[in-house]
Amino acid sequence: MNILVFGEILWDIIEEKEHLGGAPLNFAAHTAQLGNNPSIISAIGRDRLGTQALQELSKLSIDTQFVQVLKETPTGTVQVKLDNGQPRYEIIEKVAYDYISFDEIDTRLLSEYDVFYFGTLAQRSRESRDTLAKLFVHGSFQHIFCDLNLRKGCYSTETITSSIEQCTILKLNDEEVEVVSSLVFDSKSGDPSEFWKLVKDRFPNVEIMIVTLGKEGCQIMTKDVDLHIPAEPCQVKDTIGAGDAFSAAFVSDYLTHGDLTLAGQKANKVAAFVASSNGAIPQLPADFL
Repeated sequence: MNILVFGEILWDIIEEKEHLGGAPLNFAAHTAQLGNNPSIISAIGRDRLGTQALQELSKLSIDTQFVQVLKETPTGTVQVKLDNGQPRYEIIEKVAYDYISFDEIDTRLLSEYDVFYFGTLAQRSRESRDTLAKLFVHGSFQHIFCDLNLRKGCYSTETITSSIEQCTILKLNDEEVEVVSSLVFDSKSGDPSEFWKLVKDRFPNVEIMIVTLGKEGCQIMTKDVDLHIPAEPCQVKDTIGAGDAFSAAFVSDYLTHGDLTLAGQKANKVAAFVASSNGAIPQLPADFL
């Protein structure tokens, strides 16, 4: 399956060590491990971190034909602090992925892709946000997957609303349900099932909504079903990349086999493995593939 990913390429700086990351990149890397063909639309700086990012993307089997290299703007970085295994982010602004240019994208190639993935962080800047909007106009994808991935100070009600308007599969976590309920629907409900009623009534384009619930697993909803799938037990080391691994496994499994329950179980299993491993993109066991 050919998967096109839009968004940030960045380096997480954790205890002075540099780790390649960004939710779109993590997602793409895991889809590649699961046997798919991902390409990423992003931008990096003409600097050491940008060069290293391209090298790592190649090793991760992520196609880089849509990665733009900017002369005057640095590659993205994030200062990450772990608090009981949970990441806290200081996201540096005015970096390369804030300036993804639509004019540099050969739109004739978009027809080669089955699935399109995006989130909200790269939409914090006008240029990247406008580029994404134009991609929706020019692309024709079987599914559009939005993982909101809300980061403090990097989203708006308008961005969240327009993102939900474009996707066929919406994924968010239980904390984000409360945020979006308040901002978009002026509701105080944090219940995923009640939230789904609001989403499906206002956004009929959304065919599937997934809410990840941490150690409680996940909830998957369509107009016909409301499934709760228990989590896989694991010893958490850090959760960076676990949500992205979940998304990658769900997309890969569901769009191949069409079974929501099995896809949710697979996604929980892969996410648990990543959460119990070091790094956001550990090598997945052979029996996961």
